[in-house]
Amino acid sequence: MEKLFCLTLLVCLVAPFYGAPATEEPVVSNVEEHIVNGIDAKYCEFPHVVFLRIAAKPNDYFCGATLISDKYLLTAAHCL
Repeated sequence: MEKLFCLTLLVCLVAPFYGAPATEEPVVSNVEEHIVNGIDAKYCEFPHVVFLRIAAKPNDYFCGATLISDKYLLTAAHCL
């Protein structure tokens, strides 16, 4: 029991040093703009990420989306 406690304590003390902090601005290069008359979102304006599972037998696939209001998600066109 003491070994388990020591191992848990060690993991809790060491784990925070293995994560990378978020950058203030995303690094973007070679971006092609496909949205016309859109408005750029501010950094962390839409921080809520959604996991979409599209069940279309036999080819189920997964996509991400972001919650942009209390009723709407924004996802890539190829996910629909």
